[in-house]
Amino acid sequence: MQKTNFSEEKKYFVGVDLDDSSPIMLLRAWFNIPRLYPGANCEVFISPSGVGFHLISDFKVDAFTYFVSQALLWSDPVRLQYAFRKYYLTQGKEEHLDLMFNEKEGKQETPVPFALILSKYAPDCNQIAINIKGGKYELADTQIKELAKKISPELDKYHKKSFVGCITFNGVELKDDLEKVMLEIAAKDPTFRYRFYPVWWPEFEWMIAVFTDDKDLAWKKITWIKNNAYKTGKIVECPYATLKDDEGLIPPCTYGSFEGEKCEKCPDNLQEEDSYVYLLKDADTRLFVKERKST
Repeated sequence: MQKTNFSEEKKYFVGVDLDDSSPIMLLRAWFNIPRLYPGANCEVFISPSGVGFHLISDFKVDAFTYFVSQALLWSDPVRLQYAFRKYYLTQGKEEHLDLMFNEKEGKQETPVPFALILSKYAPDCNQIAINIKGGKYELADTQIKELAKKISPELDKYHKKSFVGCITFNGVELKDDLEKVMLEIAAKDPTFRYRFYPVWWPEFEWMIAVFTDDKDLAWKKITWIKNNAYKTGKIVECPYATLKDDEGLIPPCTYGSFEGEKCEKCPDNLQEEDSYVYLLKDADTRLFVKERKST
């Protein structure tokens, strides 16, 4: 692996991409940017998804400091990972590490007059800043949480309602089949937004998340997927799949499954038929819809 030296000549704007819609995380980043970089000023935007926050500062730092600041300010780890890959693959020649999109899927980010909102709570903000400067971080964080409750109703005016419909299921092979179905749907419907996530509930391994701006539509989409997602293939009945030989039961012929291969004992005159099977209709699943709180 080629070694990458962090250049101190190129400078990059400090920006923070918060996937969480929590005003607590927003306030933590807001107060810590000037703590890390005295004199830095920030603008706040609602991300194009309508959920998370973007903080854009006017302060530039070298590449190493940029990556460290992203981690310290709770920026989206996936975005940070891609930024580091860009930097490594270009051997430090990348001009723009910031991957925050001001437009995504036709939706624009929304400016938030955050400084104006906080000006109504100047005494609270001043006390937080004093405690941070004095090293009283736990006290400052308690005050941030109280301030977050006060500003939350005003921030809600700028957030767009967004919902996620979820289907949990088991099996990597099933996930692979469902990914093909999701890709086909997305190819036909550019507004269809989805993602697969691993889950850590004892009874399930995977989850499909479908994103919409309407709660009822989210439920409609996931119930359609549950009842209608299927795969096609060739299927036959192999007479040897259930017979016994001297050593016991012969394993089911793989040709009796979709896209399988004939076993050595399969007769040559087996009739193939185009068939399909529902992927989730009879599977062990759980369906639910929640308001989206993170991207």
